[in-house]
Amino acid sequence: MKLAPYDDILGDMATNYSTITLALVPSSTFVDSQYLGEFSRGAYYLLLLGTIAAALAFFIGFIKHTVGYLASTVFAIIGSVLLLIGAVIWTVIIKKAQAINGVVVSLPSGLVPLDITVEVGNALFLAWAAFACLIVSIMPYMISCCTYRG
Repeated sequence: MKLAPYDDILGDMATNYSTITLALVPSSTFVDSQYLGEFSRGAYYLLLLGTIAAALAFFIGFIKHTVGYLASTVFAIIGSVLLLIGAVIWTVIIKKAQAINGVVVSLPSGLVPLDITVEVGNALFLAWAAFACLIVSIMPYMISCCTYRG
């Protein structure tokens, strides 16, 4: 649940190589596992709660009653807000961690690229797509609630 890529890299190395790596990798957000870990955990829980609210809005929407549509509208709004905040936090985390991309380190043999690359991946795009779909779903729920359709 916590994003700590630098700690994971060091944990996979032998001790003598991890000491060298500590000296080579420049200080950046990528190295700050406390920062990445705390914010990624918060974003994880926001996305989880947003997903649960979206599921509740979906299933309650099958109840063909004004109160059911009202509850679906409320859950869709709450889920949208939670998904938005979680996706924004993850976007910021990834953009800050991408500062390690293209870093060149100085060795006795010359300048060498670090070759650590942080990429966005599909999960962030899915979080933004879930937010967009949930925002779009608010209007039909609200129209059904306000027009008293059964």
